Amino acid sequence: MDYAMYHKGTFMKYEQHDDGNRQVILDSVEWEGLHKMENYQALHRVDFDNPLLLTCNQYPITINRIQFSEPIRSRQYDGLLDEYGGYESNVENGKKILTNGILAYRELMGSEGDNFMAQMCIFKEMTSSFNTWRGIEAAITKILADTTQTVVGHEEVAATIQTPGRMMPLYLDEFSHPYIHQKVEAFYAAKMSQTELTTPLPTDNASADLIRSLCAKYPGRFLVIDFWGIGCGPCRAAIQNSKNQRAEVAKRNDMKLVFIAGERIPSGSDAYHKYVADEETVCVSNADFALLQELFRFNGIPHYETITPDCRRVRDDLRISGLYNMNNELNRLKEKIK
Repeated sequence: MDYAMYHKGTFMKYEQHDDGNRQVILDSVEWEGLHKMENYQALHRVDFDNPLLLTCNQYPITINRIQFSEPIRSRQYDGLLDEYGGYESNVENGKKILTNGILAYRELMGSEGDNFMAQMCIFKEMTSSFNTWRGIEAAITKILADTTQTVVGHEEVAATIQTPGRMMPLYLDEFSHPYIHQKVEAFYAAKMSQTELTTPLPTDNASADLIRSLCAKYPGRFLVIDFWGIGCGPCRAAIQNSKNQRAEVAKRNDMKLVFIAGERIPSGSDAYHKYVADEETVCVSNADFALLQELFRFNGIPHYETITPDCRRVRDDLRISGLYNMNNELNRLKEKIK
């Protein structure tokens, strides 16, 4: 699974067009092989129902590789994508993605039902989608207030929007494992109880003190923290492909982008510093990075957090979620918390 993730870029054969765009040559044998279920049959040997998988220190990586494997991602959106690779986000398509994903996990791991690992993957997808659902729900009021459409038109559009109240029951029905079902209910209750848009960082916490020191270094600015690692392919790709966006952010006086990664030595490797040259970079030991993961409750990277100028953590569904839409997301956040 590691090999497939780290080397898929070398399998993608493409030709360069005059306009500078890449076009993937779809008859690449290696590239097509990444998407074929039969090439992952070694996974059928693993007992993915064994809860001791949770005790393995490689568990976060294992679930990440399975969840984002090419066979799973391509099957989930089978029949939904348009010619540009997009799809319409609505409740009905959300159901299809969930159903397609369940069937794909069964085939990939060779199980007749939904094993423990498959349900954990679906749980991860649900938790990552929740913030989007909650954010979209806020748009319903604006849709209903739009005077360019009829009342019936408003209601028809609003009825198709993916919201926590519409999507969570679909997921709850799929979690047959009692432990996971309990975790989902607890997650939903905790999320819906979050009424504050921002929360203070804990006191007497070394990881929180690190964040406070960054706030003091850049007074009056929102901090957008990118937690990443040099061994993370998607992290490196996001950094490589966001050079122009990061250059624009560097000119702003209301926002500061900060990179934090765990390294074997706190000073960081040469490879690390080459990737984030001319940026605010923080290297910590892997043990200290784990404490930051505990503080902000994440295990997959890249992961983004947003800290307000008065050093408060922004609620998950409002935080800036990446490097590509920062301006719009920051403006939305300012409007919410003003």
